[in-house]
Amino acid sequence: MKDIMECTDDYLMLELSINKAVRVDLTYQPEETMSHVDEQYPYVEYVTKVSLGYQKLLNFINNTEGECIIHGNCPNCKEATYYKVGRGYELDKEMLSLVLRSYVDEQIDCEDTYIPDPDFEMRNKAETLVRKVKFFDKKFQCPKCKEVYRASFALEYHEKLIEDVYDCEIVLIKIGQYPSLQEFAIIDFKGFNKALDALKIKNDYRNAIRNHIDGDNIAAYVYLRRIVENIIMDSYRDNKKKLNISDNEFEKLRTKEKISTLKDYLPKFLYNNKEIYSVVSAGIHTLTEQQCEKYYDTIKDAIDIILHQEEARRKELNLMKKTTKGIQSAVSEIES
Repeated sequence: MKDIMECTDDYLMLELSINKAVRVDLTYQPEETMSHVDEQYPYVEYVTKVSLGYQKLLNFINNTEGECIIHGNCPNCKEATYYKVGRGYELDKEMLSLVLRSYVDEQIDCEDTYIPDPDFEMRNKAETLVRKVKFFDKKFQCPKCKEVYRASFALEYHEKLIEDVYDCEIVLIKIGQYPSLQEFAIIDFKGFNKALDALKIKNDYRNAIRNHIDGDNIAAYVYLRRIVENIIMDSYRDNKKKLNISDNEFEKLRTKEKISTLKDYLPKFLYNNKEIYSVVSAGIHTLTEQQCEKYYDTIKDAIDIILHQEEARRKELNLMKKTTKGIQSAVSEIES
């Protein structure tokens, strides 16, 4: 589970899958000393503030730091845009306060003065927030078509007492999205569009991304593996005469052996990283959903590199054929 400090508003609103959560650490910040000078004498104030994660949660709920802007694809306009996000829940001043406790030197020496315990105050603030803001919506509108969209969230407070020490956190859970996350996804094929079409894997590429967005990473790995397999088999079909190997012999080879056999005809990144296929296969057969999610970005980036190299290879071959034909035509004309 990601920590909220790792998450952008774009991620929470347009990438976090339904029923997925992020944690909010409640470890309050170190005590600060603040020097003051009033009309009579200087004094030092000691201030303890809420955790940074809690502070970010307040901002996400209430836009405490001002206007919130996120970026994504408008399902209605079918193009990339930005959205201004409205407040999710109006928090009162007490809930928005970032100070857990504040005292000065004189209060330390005064027996009648109560100095709050920051652990207790942090837990109390977190419990109060979750009790009052159990569910909330965040709405955002396309500036062009004026269509209004929504993401819905829930808060849970978790607390454990371990050897007289409280271990507590808030969990922010996405419980709804309108429309679905797939509709907001920006899938850019420009870098290797022709390679996707030539290999007939555009739908596989799109489905891998959409399943990942929906939180089904094992299914995403199925499509990523199919992409690798198609690249290997297409390369074999184009070059089997040069390889002098029968279909039956090639089929019996393990995938790593197939890649080695096709060394001179495959994108270099795939040849140099044969383990890619092992990882996507493990994602289908042995890895957990959490492990698949952990490695997804790395494998997806690897597939993109391979597709970029395949696109470049195809462009070079087409240019060479076109140029060779042009040279032969020129020579024929000159000699005639």
